[in-house]
Amino acid sequence: QGCGLSLLDLINEGNLGLLEAARRYRPDRGVKFITYAVWWIRQAIMQALASGGGAVRLPIRKARLASKIREMRSDLAQAQQEEPSNDSVEEALNLQPGEMEEILRGLGAQASLGAEGEGGDLLGLALAESSAIPSADQDLIRNAFREEVERLLDHLKPRERQVIEFGFGLGVEEPQTLEKVGRRLKLSRERIRQIEERAKQKLRLMARTRHLKEFLN
Repeated sequence: QGCGLSLLDLINEGNLGLLEAARRYRPDRGVKFITYAVWWIRQAIMQALASGGGAVRLPIRKARLASKIREMRSDLAQAQQEEPSNDSVEEALNLQPGEMEEILRGLGAQASLGAEGEGGDLLGLALAESSAIPSADQDLIRNAFREEVERLLDHLKPRERQVIEFGFGLGVEEPQTLEKVGRRLKLSRERIRQIEERAKQKLRLMARTRHLKEFLN
């Protein structure tokens, strides 16, 4: 199999970064939300490109619960002046023991929060329910997803970029297997696998380097 991710999947990975940014954002620190959010979006997309994991749809009920969990954790943290336990959040929301962990684990498994499915656009839901996101920034955030993918791929060599684009189905194409990419580029499956792995290693290194630079800054 190839990388197995479409452009929509990568956008959905960015959505997870957006939700994490909304959870962590603190206006009193003097950083614009769009700046903070784009960094988290970038990290989520980089991780998806490097791992090549598949997307898993999250039912709308769980998406709503995830939003409520995020808000309740924030409220309890402010009230208690410390990070609340899972038990206290579950009790406040009348959740079953272990349900919070199950929902958050689903989010961590590349949930497709931006895909249209039962109940509508879950990215729109996430944006609408997050009071931390200024409405003026929402269009900028959506546009940042696609721009970020393009910017990251610019760091790869032309052949590496081709392999990633074909494998992930970037643009108008469906994700292709290593065999299909090999036939298209007139290279063996093993050679395509090597090129793909080299490209992923570059993306992983960029993610680590940028994370360190952001920390030092």
